[in-house]
Amino acid sequence: MKNSKSLVPFFEGRNREFYKYPMSVMPYLILSEGFGDYKFENTGKDPNYFNNERKRWIAGMEADRKSEFYESIVSKFIGESFDNFLRAVILQHGVFNSHYFSAGIRSNIVKLYAENQVDVNQVRALLDRLQQRSEWRVQPRGTYITKDSNAIFILLEHVYEQTLLRIMPEIVEGKILSSDLYSKLEQWYVAHSVYQNCVLCRRKFRVIDIPENYYFGSDGFKNCCFSCPITQFPNKTELKSLLPIFIDACGFIPDSNIGPIKYSFTSRLDDDKKEGVFRYYAKMGGIDNIRAHFGSWFEALIKSGVLPEGVLHTTRGIRCLAKDGHLCHSLDEQLIDNWLTKHGIPHERDPLYPYHPDLNNSGRRRADWKVGNTFIEYFGLTGEENYDKKTTEKILLANCMGLDILPLFPSDIERLNEKFESLEIR
Repeated sequence: MKNSKSLVPFFEGRNREFYKYPMSVMPYLILSEGFGDYKFENTGKDPNYFNNERKRWIAGMEADRKSEFYESIVSKFIGESFDNFLRAVILQHGVFNSHYFSAGIRSNIVKLYAENQVDVNQVRALLDRLQQRSEWRVQPRGTYITKDSNAIFILLEHVYEQTLLRIMPEIVEGKILSSDLYSKLEQWYVAHSVYQNCVLCRRKFRVIDIPENYYFGSDGFKNCCFSCPITQFPNKTELKSLLPIFIDACGFIPDSNIGPIKYSFTSRLDDDKKEGVFRYYAKMGGIDNIRAHFGSWFEALIKSGVLPEGVLHTTRGIRCLAKDGHLCHSLDEQLIDNWLTKHGIPHERDPLYPYHPDLNNSGRRRADWKVGNTFIEYFGLTGEENYDKKTTEKILLANCMGLDILPLFPSDIERLNEKFESLEIR
């Protein structure tokens, strides 16, 4: 294979020096003052900087808990089920817990937001009264809360922090005292502070130095440094041979949103398959090399002969046709539509949501399917911030209107029986 191009990163990212632990992980603050020397290595920061930041963070959370914002809004979203979920996430993902916690509770938060009829103007007004936590921030904390999706994202942050306060032991002068959960968190931290060789490029790295958004995007893959350079750039002919191998390694035909830190892609991969999938991804030169030779991911799939029946190449691009004739926007949508047809479930494609003055003021917002009175949405790009905001708005719209909604995510594709049976619509 040709290696004529300059080496490029495994994927595009920001300056990794910025991400040296603990700069990339907000929950580094939950580690007590003086715990080891790991957190201060190669950061270019005085250890006192992090100690002071920790104390300021904890003081800010405690002050927020005494606020009207907490009493009037946040307290309605706090509960034992969230406590137990965060404990479980901390035990599995250690300091990389906040992304998983937020992703796991988002739908519940949206539902509670609608049930409690939270007013975005009230959220903004109460946030404005909160004390600023950073000296360099001069604008009120509610400045950018202009719509419900913004308010929900802020609520997710506050629910995370207040839940953390609930499950962690007593805090004294900015220090977190010992507890069973905290001891296990420390053990996780120590275990993942050891240098190991990346399974792909063999460079030495530590899991704690992986940027948090990379860790989450890879769905917690701990064996890769995510600094691997791509060294192979196969030509078009070679790619036609490599693509079927890559698809076989995945175990499914992915949509174009592929990559080692694309959560919508990696969350569908079994843990024992990730190394092989990432290795073949690199051997193909990454998605940019594929697009450079074929123009698009779907064109590459067509030329490699791996697309299933029902995928059409038209003058307007690639179209996926389900077995019942429904036009689908992705292979995953085609798979879901075919599943509904196979199981004899009548379904309407692209149904309109009812009008809502804020969340659907044009009246043109659509779901993916409707079965009986249930709207079904496939959120195929979950994990992308802007896309997640749109996801939030659709789920909120359904809850505000009292509509039944079944949200599906990439990790649900392999368990459609379970997802649909839960609504008793079969």
